[in-house]
Amino acid sequence: MKREFDCAYVHGDLFDTYDFTEDGAPIIGEAWGIYVGNEYGERLVHSASNFTTRDRKGFERAERLAKKVQSHLDAGGEINRDYWVAVDPCYGSQAYQDFGTEAKLIEWERAYD
Repeated sequence: MKREFDCAYVHGDLFDTYDFTEDGAPIIGEAWGIYVGNEYGERLVHSASNFTTRDRKGFERAERLAKKVQSHLDAGGEINRDYWVAVDPCYGSQAYQDFGTEAKLIEWERAYD
């Protein structure tokens, strides 16, 4: 069953900049990626969308690209998989349950205990 993607959004994540304030505290940055998802819970991230706090307009640029992708989807456009990478399904979704993510996480944790 083919599932089309119907929503585009910006997702942020924190990262260590390996830089420090004058008091020695680490400086944490934020990076944003463009994601698409569907009702089933599948998600893809755009392979070239890595906007960070190092770019003062990073979040605005990410939002602008997400709006363009959403307009493309709304107009009936499809996602070109050459530019998108599959990521874990949305937590709690049907795709998450079908994927068996919880079992895989438990298996991974046991391997490292």
